Amino acid sequence: MIVRAAAASIAWVYHHAATLTDCTITCDADTKEWRASGTITEAIAFRLAQRPLTLTVSPAGGGAWRWPITELEEASAGVFRARLGSRERRR
Repeated sequence: MIVRAAAASIAWVYHHAATLTDCTITCDADTKEWRASGTITEAIAFRLAQRPLTLTVSPAGGGAWRWPITELEEASAGVFRARLGSRERRR
């Protein structure tokens, strides 16, 4: 499964931590592991260093898809890469 979003956001608890563009979220069919990548356009470094972090994407149909960020692999120089936990969908 591949989810592409023009924009996404990262939050630490309920505090805004970063805004992403060109976000791609994939799920490996065999391992069921979720991964995300994108371009950071705005970030608050202190908040990105905290845990727990959540990635949120708002699909065109409304609502929001959220993933807990289990491992922040890279969040510097505008590059974002992370491993994600299981997706949850809320309306």
